Amino acid sequence: MKDFIAFTNFDWLLERFRPLTPSGRLAKEHLSPLSKNELETEFALIADFIALAKNSPVRADKIEFHLNRIPHLDALPLAQADSVEIFAVKKFLSNARDIFALLPPALSKKLAIKWSCSELLKELSLGGEGETFHVSSSYSPALKKNREAMSSLAAEIVSCRKKRLEQLKKTYGLDFAKRDFIVLEENAAQKLFGNPDFFIEPYDSSHLTLKPVPGAEYLALSSKRDALLRTEKEEEAKIITALAKKIAAHSGDINVYVEKLGRVDLLLAKARLALKFGMKRPQICPSGGAIAVKKGRLLPLEQRLQAEKLDYVPLDCELGKRVCIITGSNMGGKTVALQTVGFLQLCMQLGFYVPAEKYRAPLFDALHFVGDTASLGKVEGLSSFGLELYSFMQAWKDKERHALVLLDEFARTTNSDEAGALLSAVVQAFCARKNIYSLISTHFSGLEAPEAGFYRMKGFDNAAFEKRGAPAGDLRGQLRQINKFMRYELEENCGRRANCDALNVARMLGFDENIAETARKFMEDK
Repeated sequence: MKDFIAFTNFDWLLERFRPLTPSGRLAKEHLSPLSKNELETEFALIADFIALAKNSPVRADKIEFHLNRIPHLDALPLAQADSVEIFAVKKFLSNARDIFALLPPALSKKLAIKWSCSELLKELSLGGEGETFHVSSSYSPALKKNREAMSSLAAEIVSCRKKRLEQLKKTYGLDFAKRDFIVLEENAAQKLFGNPDFFIEPYDSSHLTLKPVPGAEYLALSSKRDALLRTEKEEEAKIITALAKKIAAHSGDINVYVEKLGRVDLLLAKARLALKFGMKRPQICPSGGAIAVKKGRLLPLEQRLQAEKLDYVPLDCELGKRVCIITGSNMGGKTVALQTVGFLQLCMQLGFYVPAEKYRAPLFDALHFVGDTASLGKVEGLSSFGLELYSFMQAWKDKERHALVLLDEFARTTNSDEAGALLSAVVQAFCARKNIYSLISTHFSGLEAPEAGFYRMKGFDNAAFEKRGAPAGDLRGQLRQINKFMRYELEENCGRRANCDALNVARMLGFDENIAETARKFMEDK
């Protein structure tokens, strides 16, 4: 998994995916590459959930509501349970039952969902339906009898206190009916000092508090109440223990429900993602087959351009060779072409639909993107070129696994002679190694590799550029013009024609016209 997700845009995918999962607990470790059979099953299930979301939106929303309500459960069976844990299990089962009931029968069958905890949930619901739980008297005749005795005793205690307070009022003229104590001036309270019917305590420097002594009858009733409370707790503990044992007996079913609900959660989220971004089911071809893309979109870039109100050009290509070399000018879209293929491959192998009208590709054991050394961080003693070589070697070590390797302007940070020689050697090595499928973007147009496929970005539309109006003044406007005249389309480069767009890009970014013209003459002389 670590090697497979060596691609920066995985984080983008996860950030967009996580809010769509009702559980909200998605992390990288919950996603992993799937086998061909697993992927075919996954894609078919996503199609079913897309149909559910489109045809029965209210039902899909209800499923999400209940998924949001599901609590986290610790490992079952429960060794020692309390009422909080019993409540969590009941809440889980209540929502699980409702979710399973909302799923179409055909979909439940495909997911092998079978509800078999009706009796357990009924037992946990004796105290009330829904997301509540308390130890009801319905669980035990002994508990019911005890609570009835407590209720009767409570009435006796109230009557006893009332009788006691009426006696004090009659004897001393003091009314405690609606209060726990009375505040008296110290002089007024002196005559009650030592009286066994009252507790007397200081209140402030000149006042005292007077509290009634409950009396022997009241104390006897309170002691009886305490004994009943102890008995109630003992009976409740017995019931909790019995319920925990019943839950433990169904722990296998509950753990299966946890797994099934996780599947429902992820599949519904994948369906939502597919609908939101217009993603389609990818096609898996045999190992060694050509990668084909029709209107493939790199979603992070597409959204960024949409925010800037710039046009986005989807990728169309069919990469028929195992090693494909893409040339083109800076800002011409080479890197985006590589990242688009990597992003689509990543989506496919993680079991997502892909943002493309069509994506056909074989499966790989590893996916490596070599070129973004910034993502590797800083390593003491290593230059950018050293970091790039290090990243390359991580991919090269995959001698047995079937790997997709994306090289973006490899060796860009060293001198051009050595860089060209090094890249030529890499291309030859990749052509010789049958387990590698590679896309390589580069500025070098003189690479010799008969077994490789050559492609180029169409680049700058010079005819349209010459007819342009006044150049935009600020950087944002200049970038809009470059986006307007650059053709981000990939085509076969049979004649090995080089791009010469850098001077036009430089001019549009305000580069000195005299220097640009001198550079053009140098190129013509060469």
